[in-house]
Amino acid sequence: MNKVLKEYWLLILIGVLLICGSVYFVIEDNSGKIAGKKESGNDVVFAIGEENVTADEFYDELYQSYGTAGIYQFMLKAVAEASYETTNEMKENAKLYAENVKASYMNSYGGSYETYLVSDLLALGYDSVDDLADYFVNYQKTMNFLVETVTSDEEGTWANYAEENKPRVVSHILVKMADPENPTEEELAKVADVEAALANGDDFGTVASTYSDDSSAATQGLLGYADANTSYVEEFLTAMLALNEGETTDWVKTEYGYHLIKCDSTSLDYFTENYKEDMLNAVLSYDPTVQPRAVWAKAQQLGISFTDETVKTDLMNYMGLESEGE
Repeated sequence: MNKVLKEYWLLILIGVLLICGSVYFVIEDNSGKIAGKKESGNDVVFAIGEENVTADEFYDELYQSYGTAGIYQFMLKAVAEASYETTNEMKENAKLYAENVKASYMNSYGGSYETYLVSDLLALGYDSVDDLADYFVNYQKTMNFLVETVTSDEEGTWANYAEENKPRVVSHILVKMADPENPTEEELAKVADVEAALANGDDFGTVASTYSDDSSAATQGLLGYADANTSYVEEFLTAMLALNEGETTDWVKTEYGYHLIKCDSTSLDYFTENYKEDMLNAVLSYDPTVQPRAVWAKAQQLGISFTDETVKTDLMNYMGLESEGE
């Protein structure tokens, strides 16, 4: 989690309303209205000392700083906010995420961490560290509708990605060797110990924990989500991709030693339940149009309307959806 704000910012943008001076768009849903303090008829977004900052001023400044990317961010915010009810599980997860991020920023920046954290949050439409939990509630909502888009039959994105990239969750056991071409008697003895334990019916993960020379021994040999684009050495990658779910390779020799590789799962349901972020990052890299198409489709379902066609045109161009905006 210590890099989540940096690495997943496109996945976790959230909110309810965009205003750029006198040009704006709205999501026609009551949950998209900003409630609370007003000044001269304008909603107050936040205050600095005795000075209130109104929505017009705030979003105009955001637009000047971030351009059309700012518009896209706030449409993403609106879509996430309006698409799902907030559950207790989301709140608990968000609290944990927020605490981890705060700790990471404190570790990186010390006593000045709030300055840096608020600077990052401002780019996403938030103005205080106290908003971090809300930020992560909507992160989870964004993940949900992106998963729905990726896995829907109509979209076809997952089927195409999976066919080309063969995603799977894998574990392995490594017997490290100084020279894999000429293993020592001690190294071969360890290979024999691994084989004997597995032949005895011991669980693969238990054997990995006991014998593997890789750091993944701490997690029973689990390497996690992988596909054809994962940065494994060629021999390992080729052998891994040839497995069906539940299968284990014979010994695979690489520059590191001998490996046994097990395919734990190739199930989309399993990925969605346990490796949602990894899966989405892989699919979004495979097809970068997935996210803007998902956001736009949701916005249309919610009833998006524009009062300035220039803003709409700029936004559609930014998302690469020019023809869909007509």
